[in-house]
Amino acid sequence: VAQPGVNVYTVAAETDAEGLVYLTVPVARLADGRLALAGYPAFVGPPASAPARLGEPQREVGDPSLLLVVSRALRNYLAGSADELSADLTSGARVSLPTRPLNLESVERASWTPAGRTVLATVRAADRRGADYTLGYELDVTQAQGRWEVAAVQMDPDA
Repeated sequence: VAQPGVNVYTVAAETDAEGLVYLTVPVARLADGRLALAGYPAFVGPPASAPARLGEPQREVGDPSLLLVVSRALRNYLAGSADELSADLTSGARVSLPTRPLNLESVERASWTPAGRTVLATVRAADRRGADYTLGYELDVTQAQGRWEVAAVQMDPDA
């Protein structure tokens, strides 16, 4: 049972040695708005849930220039290349780069959310050990002076 002001999230993680494991992670919002761990994680059993629902197919992104920006931004984001990524970001964008670099192998699918301001990208990536991942990212995009820019990747680090 979580303390007041603390949310507990269950995370599934696939490991090399143990296979699929589940952790609960307590998270609190600090007075300045940042998120912080509110304690140690715990190994738990799987939550009672239904199989994953990936949602209804959305309208595919057809603009080649947007697809290029999405691919380049995700390549630089996953690699942890802040300087390279900044070329595709809006002036006010804030992103939190992953702590473990990955190599983007391909963008498998890019589609619009129903509101039409966010691109959902399914990608294949690999880590330095050669482990392959299929991952999903949301990119808030905007067009400024005929050029596509990324306003956020997956999350707002200040939210």
